[in-house]
Amino acid sequence: MTDEQRAPASPLGGSSFLLIIMFVFVMMIMFDNNLRMATAEMVGWILDPLIGFNGTYPILTLLCAGIIMTGISTLLRHFNTDWVETARSQKIMGVFNKELRKAQMNQNANKIKKLKEIQPEMMQKQMKTSKSQMKLMPVTMLIVIPIFAWIGWYFIPGLSSKIISVPWAFNVSLTSVTVLWHWILLYSMFSIPFQQVLQGCLKLFTFKRKLDALEFTGD
Repeated sequence: MTDEQRAPASPLGGSSFLLIIMFVFVMMIMFDNNLRMATAEMVGWILDPLIGFNGTYPILTLLCAGIIMTGISTLLRHFNTDWVETARSQKIMGVFNKELRKAQMNQNANKIKKLKEIQPEMMQKQMKTSKSQMKLMPVTMLIVIPIFAWIGWYFIPGLSSKIISVPWAFNVSLTSVTVLWHWILLYSMFSIPFQQVLQGCLKLFTFKRKLDALEFTGD
């Protein structure tokens, strides 16, 4: 047996060390106030003149920050993911799990044994399709965490008034907490729908281009 055969493949590949470094960096930002403020100030050099609006429109600032963060992370994930292969893998796993449950309900020992034998191979294929997304985690964290630090520990504390009006209430404090800080809830309300729409459009474009290519080649 060769060394290559003995060495197990790392699911994160060459990005595992970078992921550890980024995790340590995130922990330091969370618990080290000086580092958190320094990071927020550095990000503020770019974002203050870009989307700060002199603190006049905090909701618009949150909206723009959400678009920037989710837009960049979604684009990175999209262009580093084979969505056709991902959809194929999910479909195969769905059929496999359905057949396994059916065999277990019918107590079909022979079919269960055969399915269990190929299960590791199925799991390996599923892990392969998610490997590229796992590698992008450090890059995504590098974008998201500094912007969050700027919003939560630099921009919002610097507002002259932290009270805003929303459709469901006239007076809401951005720094108050209802499950989460209100500014995080507002950010999520803006960013999650935008992410879903952007990702859906990108997937639709990818699948359409793939179908067009197949029609052109006659496959």
